[in-house]
Amino acid sequence: MSILEDLLTKDPSFQLNSQYKNISKLTNGSFSDIFTAETIGKQTAVIIKAPHKTPNSYAEISKEAIILLKLKELKTVPRVLYLQADSNCEVLVLEKLGVSLETMKQEHNNFSLKTTILLGCQLLTIIEDIHNNGILHRDVKPSNILIGEGLNKNQIYLIDFDIATTFSSNGQKVPETANEFVGTKAFASRNAHKCGQFSRKDDLESLGFTLIYLYQGKLPWTSMKCDLLAMGNVKDQFMKGSFLAEFPKEFQLFFDYLDKMKLDDIPDYQYLRNLFNSMADRFGFNLENWQFEWMEEETGNNLTWIENPEEKKEELDREDEIGSDDSTTENSVQNKVFCLNKTFNQKFFGEIKMKRSFGFMQGFKEAFMKGQAQSQQ
Repeated sequence: MSILEDLLTKDPSFQLNSQYKNISKLTNGSFSDIFTAETIGKQTAVIIKAPHKTPNSYAEISKEAIILLKLKELKTVPRVLYLQADSNCEVLVLEKLGVSLETMKQEHNNFSLKTTILLGCQLLTIIEDIHNNGILHRDVKPSNILIGEGLNKNQIYLIDFDIATTFSSNGQKVPETANEFVGTKAFASRNAHKCGQFSRKDDLESLGFTLIYLYQGKLPWTSMKCDLLAMGNVKDQFMKGSFLAEFPKEFQLFFDYLDKMKLDDIPDYQYLRNLFNSMADRFGFNLENWQFEWMEEETGNNLTWIENPEEKKEELDREDEIGSDDSTTENSVQNKVFCLNKTFNQKFFGEIKMKRSFGFMQGFKEAFMKGQAQSQQ
């Protein structure tokens, strides 16, 4: 439970900093409670993330704040609207986007090949931009991919950077191995199941699994009850077997390319995009209008969702296996913030002070305000 939830329990009409009202809990995340709210006066909806009352939760949501500030020039990740860090409450306020691809799939069953191709092209560009900023997402999956609202319904967004990590995008240095599983079991890379060293390749493999899931409707390993290492071996057997034989050949070429990549290789994102463009050409799809199926449905066009009558709806294992929550020195809040400051090597992040575990988002708030002031000059 978060401090914000405590405040709402005592006063359901509580307003955050006299800016946000009608706050209601949406869901409970791995490290934070997620709320929706309205901006006073503007009547616009926002998302509020409030960390659970544990040191590890404060560390993860603060890391997400730093990463989102680093990615603030990208229009395909949520914008940070407000940070509060004081003795009363600590929250991260983000712009509200549309529904997730997971929600869209549950409502409409499988996605068509055209929409899958469009998603693949957009997401490859989003992931490339994130990687070029020195960030590995580490949890690419349908529930972390949102569509825009209104006029932006042809735009895709990648969210949830609380378990993302950094690497040097100038060279080819990647993070040291964490010796723990990070990600979501169904969509994690095979390397993640071995608790191996993460690289850009892992985000791309998770993207591949995501596209297969959206197109086919399921992943064969999600219904299997086995431990992490065994599931990784099962994935490997499927991907090296005949599993992809019934898919367009470009899917096989996608994974063949990833299998040949070395840990520190910089992916050829354009080659991977070209695979999807080639698939579109072979099947006669026009990608120029970027019309997803849900947009065609709204405009009254003929819409065909691919359905498998023999498929029974299965519950996807959504447990986020994100490693240890222990409070050892190596995983302490202080150590994480120190490592983040060292990694980003940016002047205003260096001003962050770690004097107490409660309230340490104050440094991130100051960094945010300075960043906003600099962008307005």
